[in-house]
Amino acid sequence: MRMPPEMDENHPDSVLLLHMSLYGAKQSGRNWFQEASRILCDELHYDQLQKDPCKFVKCNADGSLRESILLYVDDFLFLGELQYFNAFMDSMSKHVEISAGQRSRDVIKIWNGLEIRRLQDGKIVVTQIAKIRGISRDFGAEIEELERRSSAKATSPEYSNENNFDPRDMIDPKKTADAREKRIVQKYQEMVGSLMYVATYTRFDIAFAMSKASRLMHAASEKHIRGAARIIKYLRGNENVPLVFDGSQCANDGEPKIFCSVYSDFGGEPLHTKNELDMGRRSTSACIIMCSGAPIFWKSKVQKKVALASGEAEFRALSYALKEVTFCIYLLREMGFNTKYVPIFCDASVGVAQAKRDGLSWVEGTKQYEIELSAAYQMCREGMIMPLKIGTDENPADLLTKSDPGGPEVRARHVTRISGTSKEPFQSWIRRQLADFQGSSVSRHGHVSKSDFERMCGLGNYKTVQTNKK
Repeated sequence: MRMPPEMDENHPDSVLLLHMSLYGAKQSGRNWFQEASRILCDELHYDQLQKDPCKFVKCNADGSLRESILLYVDDFLFLGELQYFNAFMDSMSKHVEISAGQRSRDVIKIWNGLEIRRLQDGKIVVTQIAKIRGISRDFGAEIEELERRSSAKATSPEYSNENNFDPRDMIDPKKTADAREKRIVQKYQEMVGSLMYVATYTRFDIAFAMSKASRLMHAASEKHIRGAARIIKYLRGNENVPLVFDGSQCANDGEPKIFCSVYSDFGGEPLHTKNELDMGRRSTSACIIMCSGAPIFWKSKVQKKVALASGEAEFRALSYALKEVTFCIYLLREMGFNTKYVPIFCDASVGVAQAKRDGLSWVEGTKQYEIELSAAYQMCREGMIMPLKIGTDENPADLLTKSDPGGPEVRARHVTRISGTSKEPFQSWIRRQLADFQGSSVSRHGHVSKSDFERMCGLGNYKTVQTNKK
């Protein structure tokens, strides 16, 4: 911080009185957010969303979305036409000091570590190649040690023949760690922390490995260090796995449509006895929400309670996904989109039947999660979701529950499907999953026919593209 020139000349013995918190103060972030929100809402007349307070929108007279602003600390991301961007810059500069380079005015290329490219056909590609290369440089010694053991190419984040993050290999948390063990734990925490940045932003393909790695932050061993190094080696050899968003996919009416896939790996966690409160054998829930052919949310998370049957594990995974889908639905509705009947793809018939109260599968053996059953059925009745059966080999969420699901070919197919780089268009894939759907009468709003549901999914009169299968 520098003294203003007039202070040095006219008031050499005076000091400055602080009126606003700057970086480093405990309340600086909160104070800045309140001030920025006040300017955007009161002065520039933007609407602040309730579901995401860091997002501000402005709509046209007919209610359609015209422009939106994302606030991340002190960075603004403006989405809209150039004329509205110029108007925003002129208005905002009257209240705060704000700047944007010429490149930022034309098209954004880097924002908070995300590398963004717009292709000639209108598709948007998002990657984090620079961040992955930086992680590889920071932990080059650990990768070299791993390659001395095995120089084979890393085709998956984990070795298929061993559990890289087995909790039975961690140091005993009951004993006091020596200096060497403390250094191992500290190094492991640094590696996992760096990997989490890409795992939550763009690299869905390491979500399952990172879910297991993050459970060992307090008692990691040398084997776990090698497991984290294996993930980095995999990223270094597969750094260009982009997220490709295509606005023409499942959006023939101009509204973005969201699709959710869920999966559960029943009892996949190994049994371990070092933790007196948790002996393992819990199931893993996986959830992927896609829009415009690419993922906008993904999660691989071990379930809090031990499921006693595969049907219970599947429904708990579906119940967890409903929380995230509900958030997306209300967020899109706040932005002016009439989002409803979101497809929830699940490969377990019992999970779909329990959500819709179809048959008697929801009557017996479900008392331990009857509240979640009631919430799921209510969402079906309100027309918010539409649970649907999908084949296991077609379910992309399977990638987030196993180290190497179905072998390299199945894994590669899931990766390309989720990332949006598959040769088969996304809406062609959606139509294929709806081939056996004959309508539903669960909603209290009346029967939903197949043709109506396809239009709600943004398919319209789209013709299925035939793909050659070997």
